[in-house]
Amino acid sequence: MKKIRMLPLALLLALVLAAVAAAIALWPTHPGRQPDEVQRVYLLEDAFSSQLAAALESDSWKSLLDAQLDAAAASGADTLLWSGRAAGQPLWPETAWPWQTDPVAYLSRQAKKAGLGLVLVWPEAADSGLEKLLSRWNLTGACAPAEGGIFQPLTEGLPAIALPQGEGAAFYAAWATGKASAAVAVTSGGADYTLLCSQLLGQTPPAVTQLAISQTLSVGLPQPGQTTYGEIYFAAGTADPALPLTVNGQEVQVLEGGCWGIPVALEVGENLIEARQGENTAQVTITRLAVTEGSWQPSKPQPDDSPELEPGQLVQVTSVLASLLEDPADSSSILQTVYAGMVGQVTECVQLQKGSALTHAYKVAGGWLLAQDCQTVEGTAPAITAISFAQQGRNSIFRLEGASPLAAAERTDTSLKVFFSGASLAADLPAETGLADGIEAQPEPDGFSLTFTFPAGGLWGWSVDAEEGAATLTLKAPPALSADPLRPLEGVEILLDPGHGGDDLGALGPGGAAGPAEKDLNLAAALAARDRLTALGAQVTLTRQDDSFPTLAQRNQALRQQKPDLFLSIHHNSIVLERDVNQVAGVECYYFYPSGQLLAQNLAARVSAAAGRQNRGDKWNYFYVTRSDICPAILLETGFVPNPAEYENCADASGLAATGFAIAQAVEDTLAGRGPQAGAE
Repeated sequence: MKKIRMLPLALLLALVLAAVAAAIALWPTHPGRQPDEVQRVYLLEDAFSSQLAAALESDSWKSLLDAQLDAAAASGADTLLWSGRAAGQPLWPETAWPWQTDPVAYLSRQAKKAGLGLVLVWPEAADSGLEKLLSRWNLTGACAPAEGGIFQPLTEGLPAIALPQGEGAAFYAAWATGKASAAVAVTSGGADYTLLCSQLLGQTPPAVTQLAISQTLSVGLPQPGQTTYGEIYFAAGTADPALPLTVNGQEVQVLEGGCWGIPVALEVGENLIEARQGENTAQVTITRLAVTEGSWQPSKPQPDDSPELEPGQLVQVTSVLASLLEDPADSSSILQTVYAGMVGQVTECVQLQKGSALTHAYKVAGGWLLAQDCQTVEGTAPAITAISFAQQGRNSIFRLEGASPLAAAERTDTSLKVFFSGASLAADLPAETGLADGIEAQPEPDGFSLTFTFPAGGLWGWSVDAEEGAATLTLKAPPALSADPLRPLEGVEILLDPGHGGDDLGALGPGGAAGPAEKDLNLAAALAARDRLTALGAQVTLTRQDDSFPTLAQRNQALRQQKPDLFLSIHHNSIVLERDVNQVAGVECYYFYPSGQLLAQNLAARVSAAAGRQNRGDKWNYFYVTRSDICPAILLETGFVPNPAEYENCADASGLAATGFAIAQAVEDTLAGRGPQAGAE
């Protein structure tokens, strides 16, 4: 009888133990992740919360949550971030079995099983409902929304959580400079931002240069001894931002970084500009010159020693980079850039005035060469005696033996016709054509031409280089983005050119010659871009990596020797200071050949958006460094150095990091064939 009575008791005990075990398994007594372990967060967005609210009346709500858990795991997140509300109302009842109808309870339990944390977004810090939930479910933590896409922690140990802003540029800048220890939030639709997180997490932030701006009282602009005809001049300098500042008795705001600037009215003669903070003063004198009507007359132009040449005579380009002009009197009417060593046959000669001199221009290859860019040479018309072919990576190289004739080209989307001035062709065409579909040779008046055909968009760039007794024609195939999403620029070659350097300071800012000059800003921005481009897989070289000064000829030589896929000359802008420079700011980017326009558009849009500066757009100009046929080549003006606010932003480590990141984004956009993106305008 005793055994019969004990059996139900044992069974009852077993049932009780099983129930306790089940409750322990179901009840989320521990969070899936501790607050200080949160690194990468998956955001359950407001649209999902509304969808879930509608589904709570059916049995489908758990599957919605399960799908979000799967998406979070796929993104590599370690924590879920959720408001838990729709239309301002909680999505859970006050009384219910939590694993049956309470989505927060269900999500907490399922997240724990998946090894994830759950952080709730709460609109107010002092909310009894939040305290109750934290106590009831022992969640990873809670945070409250703040400005700038940041969620500030309400739970001890939980880091701030950064949401996507500017396609990741702000987060990248914070990460790269170590200025913010924020967790990263990934959104369900934010593929680019998700990729950014994958690239950055676990990596050591690059060392971004911080260009120190002194906060000692000074007047950096104008420089000592400055003269002007203007009625006003922009005075700028540095000061202690914690102290009041006056300039010529007028109160002036000092920015957080220590810079100030104000237009000052000038009288004819010497004008003292004095900055004062307490007992400390800084002074500079500027002279305004009087505008007088004189009897000055321009001198009669005198002829230089350039010769008048007859048709058929030969000239050789002597300038490292020269222009073949449509109109010899208009230096901007450039048909083609030609290079030292090339020989052309003159078909016409004219005399014209350039400045105060009478000089000559010679027509070759359908355009005009100025006498200053070439010299006469003796000999017979050049002849090409052999053509060989070699393939080097994406470069198809044709070597023309016998001469270095001046070359000019006509390009379409499917063809390239290269005319060789005054030369004859006495050679067979090579059987191999590289990236071209075919080659055709054609005799021309005063020379011959080679026409290459391609599939649409099949030619990235071309160049002709003169050698001793030969010429090398290079055709470059387009680079492509890699299939590796973490290293999309794998195999892409980029040449960065930090402008100025050494004794060439470039533009000066409020710090004057003693503060960071344009040359320093250019190098710092280029190094930030190099680090980000390299992280994406690109092969990056620089024309200078220190405070040296490569000449324009040396920069051009580096471009022509390396033949990269992209060439970016990094600069910062300036302007005549006879105005209020506080009103002049922004990013602009210059190109010369049409091949560089898309890159210029993307750079202006991306950098302005990332750094918070005005987008002044893409512009055409014939700068020395933009005139490359082999690849898109641009000159980027990242910001205005004399503008105090922009000067501080350009010198700040976070501004430099964001600029470097944006340059890499623009490169990726360009290689993908995309124009400026929404949000990057």
